[in-house]
Amino acid sequence: MPKAPIELTLYDDADEPIIKLSRVTVPWGILKKAVRLSKTLTQKPEDISDEQIDELTDLVVMIFGEEKVTRDDLEKRADVNDMINVIQSIVSRGRGLVPNAPPAAGK
Repeated sequence: MPKAPIELTLYDDADEPIIKLSRVTVPWGILKKAVRLSKTLTQKPEDISDEQIDELTDLVVMIFGEEKVTRDDLEKRADVNDMINVIQSIVSRGRGLVPNAPPAAGK
């Protein structure tokens, strides 16, 4: 079954879409970073630090590739909800990889 791509749209100053980024596969090394970061983003929005925002930005650059999007592109042209959706999509794919625990012996 094909996986839905992880997508991110960049917008111009008039809020018109200008670039749509898409990635079907998620490199294994990105999952660990995404899971760790997603745990810190469960705080209240006003408690999110500049460092956490920078980490999210760097993770999104990693998933789509520096040749397609830069940190500056994201800071100027990405919607905050779309950025959060990217990390949530990565983490949800990771959840699908963890097998169910075997039943306890004797049950």
